[in-house]
Amino acid sequence: MMSAGSYTTPDRVFSKPTAVAADNSARVTRAEAGTGGGSCASTSRRATVLKRHAPLSWRTLAEALLLAAPNGLDVYFDNVGGEHLEAALTAANRFARFALCGMISQYNVAGMPAGPRNIMFAVGKSIRLEGFIVSNHFNLLPEFQKDMSGWIREGKLTWKETVEHGIENAPMAFLKLFKGENLGKMLVKLA
Repeated sequence: MMSAGSYTTPDRVFSKPTAVAADNSARVTRAEAGTGGGSCASTSRRATVLKRHAPLSWRTLAEALLLAAPNGLDVYFDNVGGEHLEAALTAANRFARFALCGMISQYNVAGMPAGPRNIMFAVGKSIRLEGFIVSNHFNLLPEFQKDMSGWIREGKLTWKETVEHGIENAPMAFLKLFKGENLGKMLVKLA
């Protein structure tokens, strides 16, 4: 994320990870890089937050993001796609950098998923969109392990878990991932 996003101070950063653990990683890396920003959750039962805990209760995600980040976005980390990617394209500053590592909102779409309706902003704003997967960055694993273990030890990185009980509930737990019905990591406790 640090590599694809090319953080610099004082970038305004927004992350839309699907899980609290990913959000914590984004939050800590933003803090360590000296950048400002926020993140949001997508379901009404979660605390839906953008930058300094401003509630996300506007008519559209794009409006809420523009209100929470009136100076726009310089870096966007996304693993959801869909309306969140469209909102980030709308709020992006010129020469913004987007680190795209997933599109979970599109994974179960039958047929060809719709692209962002405002993808033209990438041209007009000279936005750099870079897709990445972990296996492209195995060379950074030692640095990641050092940083992450330090942040855990220092209490900078915490996480939430949603726990379902019993192997018979594993299929239901898996499907909840795609509906955003988990807070943090989804676990199935066997005994």
